[in-house]
Amino acid sequence: MPKQLDREWFARQAATDADREKVMNILKMREQAIREHIFYTGDNIITLRLGSNLLSMRECSAPATIEVYYELFREDDHFLHKDFFALDVRFVVDIGANEGFYALRIAANSPSARIICVEPNPFAFEILSMNIENNGLKNVVPINVAVSCDGRLVDMEFVRQIPAIGGAKLRDVERSWLKEDIVHKRVVRSVTVEQIVAQYSFRHIDILKIDVEGMEDEIVKSLAPVAKKIRKIVVERHSKNLRDIVTNNLSQFGFELVYEEDPQCERYYGDLYFVNKDVEV
Repeated sequence: MPKQLDREWFARQAATDADREKVMNILKMREQAIREHIFYTGDNIITLRLGSNLLSMRECSAPATIEVYYELFREDDHFLHKDFFALDVRFVVDIGANEGFYALRIAANSPSARIICVEPNPFAFEILSMNIENNGLKNVVPINVAVSCDGRLVDMEFVRQIPAIGGAKLRDVERSWLKEDIVHKRVVRSVTVEQIVAQYSFRHIDILKIDVEGMEDEIVKSLAPVAKKIRKIVVERHSKNLRDIVTNNLSQFGFELVYEEDPQCERYYGDLYFVNKDVEV
């Protein structure tokens, strides 16, 4: 069942009448796409202001993008535990940054925070870079790579119309509506979290966010060399099995699960929030 979005909330978020008209048109596009099972193809860039954020989005993906914005700013995805509001943080790594909405919230809460946004999807990365520039986020660094356990080349698949679902595990979730002619295959360079920490000279990571559409187990297992430098981790898990793997591995590294969204795993995705009991810094 498609998520119902609060149109009145969007109307209040819109900065001007013109912005309100744009967002209402996007919501109508979304309703039509769901009703008629269609995928838009327009590549024009739509720019509008919602709240304090000046957003760019691609026309063909605007219906999906607006839903992700709603999840982050209305439903508080990745911010469901009070210790993850990031009101006073210095170093954040956002793996699976998509089009930059998590970084926008972190930067609003901690303007001086240095945020590394990792996004392998070339379509999402283009919009991510625009949103960073739109909002003058001087401390946010986008990098167009994947994250893996060994820095290998990774075969990935992306959908221009739905930036949030791309990656190496696109086929792991049953999506009977997904048409082959809209799936773009790419071979993507990857780095490890250890390499990110070294490259950007992070003494520690205040929050590590992982939303990688099924690769969370591989990334979590690779954290051993830097686990004691990470204070908090929020992971979006994409199955009950991945939930168990992630939780067990992070427990071995000294992390405590302090909050779990959807503990019964009724949905295929949900947030897990971990705090490091053995952090060194």
